[in-house]
Amino acid sequence: MRFADRTLEPFGKTFFDMVVPTQLSLKTPLVLRMINELIGEGCLPERGDPYVELVFDEALANAMVRGNKLDVDKTIRIRLFADLDRWGAIIDDEGRGFSLSDLPRNDDPESVFKESGRGIRLMDAYLDELIYNPRGNSVMLVRRIEDLPVTEERPVEPEPELASVPAEPVRLLMNGPVAVVAIYAPRLSDDNLEPVRSALAEAAETAAGVVVDMHRVGFLSSSVIGAFMGTYRALRRKSGTLILTALQPVVLDIFKAVALDRVITFTPDTDEAVAELKRKLGAG
Repeated sequence: MRFADRTLEPFGKTFFDMVVPTQLSLKTPLVLRMINELIGEGCLPERGDPYVELVFDEALANAMVRGNKLDVDKTIRIRLFADLDRWGAIIDDEGRGFSLSDLPRNDDPESVFKESGRGIRLMDAYLDELIYNPRGNSVMLVRRIEDLPVTEERPVEPEPELASVPAEPVRLLMNGPVAVVAIYAPRLSDDNLEPVRSALAEAAETAAGVVVDMHRVGFLSSSVIGAFMGTYRALRRKSGTLILTALQPVVLDIFKAVALDRVITFTPDTDEAVAELKRKLGAG
């Protein structure tokens, strides 16, 4: 990530240019529209790419929340463009911007616990270039077309009958002193953050150990990572334990990109994690 010394300008051919109001409800449809535009121009494979989806989600969230402060009277401008080798996006907001000094230092061990800068860290991990204008209220995302990340396929597990899957995105179950948070939503972002945050907070308050079954989750944004970190801190204050289980490769990679594998435990099997926690707590 770097700051440019001049206004950011598109390169190659611009094929998408849109101004939208600052409404979080528009963010996910915009991300999907941007992905489809890149697919249509031959910049992404037909199946899309979860990492590109993530960087668009983070860039739009930063523009709307941190830039425009959710002021509905302010707008976001989005441009997509490409040449023979690269595609790019420029996202402008009407906020005051920021400087490098506003971000936590990567060499600070406590930086993994800080909310500010996490989205930028994620974007920087999955782009070839992440460039801000001098003021910090315009960002350019650049990636080489021939160097797309390869998404590892996870074997599809049989899903339960539709009638047995709850309508809510998350469910909290108690198993003795261990709380099991089962997440049913395939995408976790600002759209469904509150019920997930609420379930995690309740679990951390009532249980000595919390296991989160994430096998259905194929996408999560930095705002959701913040909810997991809040749970981790709440449990750490009372010497409790947080374990995330059955993560799909993309989701595990996202956690690793912000160095959370240093503090959070990840295991492949939910039942084994619950049994192990209960043994440690002397309840099984």
